[in-house]
Formats: sequence, C-alpha cells, structure tokens
Amino acid sequence: MIRLARVLLFVLASIVEVQVRAAIVMLPNQDVVLQEPADCLFKESMCAMKTKPGHKFETKIGSTSLILGSDTIIVRTAQDSLLLVQGEVWVKAAGEFHVRSEYGEVKLNEDGEAWFVRGEKRVLVRTLREGSVVIARNSQEHMLLLQGFEIAMEGVTASGHGRLSVPTVINFRDHLRRWARLYRGPKKEFVNELQRFEPVLREAAIQSSDLHVEMAKRRIASEQAELDRQLEEQRRIERENARLRKLFRDRLER
Repeated sequence: MIRLARVLLFVLASIVEVQVRAAIVMLPNQDVVLQEPADCLFKESMCAMKTKPGHKFETKIGSTSLILGSDTIIVRTAQDSLLLVQGEVWVKAAGEFHVRSEYGEVKLNEDGEAWFVRGEKRVLVRTLREGSVVIARNSQEHMLLLQGFEIAMEGVTASGHGRLSVPTVINFRDHLRRWARLYRGPKKEFVNELQRFEPVLREAAIQSSDLHVEMAKRRIASEQAELDRQLEEQRRIERENARLRKLFRDRLER
C-alpha cells in the first residue's frame, strides 16, 4: 500500500484542496442542470437531466442519492431506475436500484453504492459498497460484481447481444481523481473516506487472484465440454455411417 499512499498524497495536493471546497448544487438551485420537460425534477414523470460543462449536481430518484459529473446526461425512467446517456454518475442506493444503458443494466442491492462512467463504446461500472449484479444486453451473461471491483459493459454484437469484460480491481488512480471531483465536504472527511476504502481494495486484490483461478477453471471446463461434444458428434456420425453401410450390404445380399 506504499504506492497507494504516494498516489493519495499526490492527488490530495493537486486536486482535493480545490475540489472539495467547490459548492455542489442541490435542489432547488437548478442553474447548472437542464431539464426536459421543464421542472420535471419536481414531478414523478420521466425526466431527462443534463449538467453543464464544469459543474456537478446532486439530486435524488426516490430515496436513492445521485451525484452527476460535469456534462452528464441521465434519464429518470422510474422511481427505481435511470438511463445513463453521457458522462458519469455516482449512485448511493436506498433500496434496489437499476442503472441502464444500451449495453446492459446494473442492479444495485439495498445500500449498494456504485460509480458509472460512460465511454464512447462502453459503460464502466465500479462497485464501492455491497454487491451489484451486472447483466449484458439481451444475454444470459451476468456477473455479481463484488465491492472493490470494476467491469465494463461493452459494445453490442450484430445479433444485439452485449458483452461483459473480465472484472478487475478498481483502478484507484483514476477513481481517486473522479472521487475528488465529485466529493462534497471537508478535506478531513475525504481522507477518512479514503482510509475506510483502502481495506476494500486490499480484499478485492486478494479475491481477484481467486477469481481469475475460478474463471480459468470455468474456461477449461467449457473447452472440455465442447471437446466432449465434438467427440460425441464424431461417434454419432461414425455409428450412422456404420448403420448405412450395413443397410447397403444387406440390400446387396438379398
């Protein structure tokens, strides 16, 4: 964790001092967020929200807290779900909550906490607290993403199916920068939050090696199952050929 401490000191010196003092805009102050339809934040209907560049915005969907990053677009589709169109959003769930995109969806459990970063061809999911279930679009493929891990919901295939990347431990350097930008509160509390998160990353690092071993075993088992299927198909063809040869000989002997 020496490297982690060095990264922490660097980021605290270069980012946090400025970012944690920046005022986060909460309801009813809406001068940094655009809404469609107008004033839909106060209603229960579908609502599209977009933050202006250089600003962040905090709001709620039901009892779930959201912090939207700069130049972010989301659509509130129900009281327990949103659609991420652009940017990044930090979600602190209070009850089951769903975050969707064209690549798939993520189900946060009660008291779950996760971070979503929209890229050009994927959505990066980071689970900070509790577990999240990540489901690829139109696919049976899903993953229970433990806290301290990240995974990407990636491009949709020609058949309309999404894909999931291999889960890895959260990229702490990148996440720390994002966290500092969206965090609200005094610097001391931010440091305390980081200290509480460090054991999560340590545990994730241990689980990661076990996870890769398990995934390797699954891949080997899958390849063996495919080999067994091919061998069985070859035996079936050989049996069918033998049956046809016997039938042909029987007819010739009549």
